[in-house]
Amino acid sequence: MDYLKKENFQPDFRNIVKTANNQWVDRIPLYEHGIGDGIMDRIAGVRPQEKMWQGSLQEKEEGCREFWEFWRGMGYDTASMEFQITGILIGGGALGAHKEGCIKTREDFEKYPWEELPSRFFEAYLPLMERFEKTRPEGMKAIGGVGNGIFECVQDLVGYMDLCYIKADDEELYADLFKKMGEIHYQIWDTYLEKYADAFCLMRFGDDLGFNSSTLISHEDIRTLVLPGYRRIVDRANFGGIDTDVVCRASQEEIRDYVLDCLEKVKGHGGIAFGSGNSIPDYVSVDGYMTMVDTVRTWRGE
Repeated sequence: MDYLKKENFQPDFRNIVKTANNQWVDRIPLYEHGIGDGIMDRIAGVRPQEKMWQGSLQEKEEGCREFWEFWRGMGYDTASMEFQITGILIGGGALGAHKEGCIKTREDFEKYPWEELPSRFFEAYLPLMERFEKTRPEGMKAIGGVGNGIFECVQDLVGYMDLCYIKADDEELYADLFKKMGEIHYQIWDTYLEKYADAFCLMRFGDDLGFNSSTLISHEDIRTLVLPGYRRIVDRANFGGIDTDVVCRASQEEIRDYVLDCLEKVKGHGGIAFGSGNSIPDYVSVDGYMTMVDTVRTWRGE
């Protein structure tokens, strides 16, 4: 299956904007939260995200071009991109790197340099933001924006186990952690939307609030401590698809039949974009992923 066989694809980000507004579009957009560098390397021989996040300014720009071109070459109207708050948290890493949390007491909370975080975010990511916008192909925009959720960031500073202890020992501190992190998220999103969002057509954020059979904190805590922070951001600003497990384990014929069945069932309904329902990490079968994409693009008439 040739990655470049449909190289004349002309992206139009307005397709997915219409989809987000629950409108039907004849060319159903493809969508993923993200695609790993390993997948891009096996398909197109590029690892753009290494350059974007770790390279020199010149390498960042080259990586951005390769990144956009991969998504365009695969038939996407948009690329997915996030600038993660956990990447700039002072003393962070309890969630992402399993480090000891840096906030355990009220004194730790009061001493923490919260006011530095918004400026650190833009100092860290502005060089990449500028090159990401500069290299954007005609007809394309991105989906994403500011990455990580309020709960994820609280965990990254405190650690999940210690957060549970704080909940039991000091409920006021527990609540203040979420309120303060919600305020930091709002400040970052507010500046981002005002100054740096031109490369994006849709904004999104997510938060890993649970796993398998339950949320990690109570439903009441989510309603009272997490969602209010998101409401403020949303006041300032439905995807479906194939189960990732099918892409990993089913045969190409089974994937093709599965995808076509889904497409026929949703045909004519608004608010439809097609993908794995999450992302394409490096462990996903390239053949399975390519079969999914090729089936959608062929169904679209390309």
